[in-house]
Amino acid sequence: MYNGYIESSKCKSANEQFNRVRDQIQQQLFNCFFGSGKYSVAYNKTRRPHVNFYACSSGPRDYEYFARMMAEDFYQKDWKNPHAVSNNCCFSRRGKIATKASGLGTIYLNGIHSQKKVIISSNTCDAEPVRVTEVSF
Repeated sequence: MYNGYIESSKCKSANEQFNRVRDQIQQQLFNCFFGSGKYSVAYNKTRRPHVNFYACSSGPRDYEYFARMMAEDFYQKDWKNPHAVSNNCCFSRRGKIATKASGLGTIYLNGIHSQKKVIISSNTCDAEPVRVTEVSF
């Protein structure tokens, strides 16, 4: 009876979460290049919650490391997949881009240092095409 409504709500939530992930990554990269030169990762799931700040140039694979740390930040903030709330929302997988076969709602963060960008992709909803966007500065 509620299947269409529930699925529609999950799709809207997954799309909104994708937009928020993109916006937060853009903001953190903006801070790297036009602000403090650092980005932050919250550690809320520890006994003593705290925020760590990382230098934007942390080594030869800066964008890959940055994508990994952003996935960790979303995990620590307890962002969940709207389609499967027991799963985390975001994962950093080198070279991984979402496809229709990917789990619904899972967001992949793929840092590509040689091109100085982060590719964000997700199969947000069965009824929609896979969303892919690039963030760079």
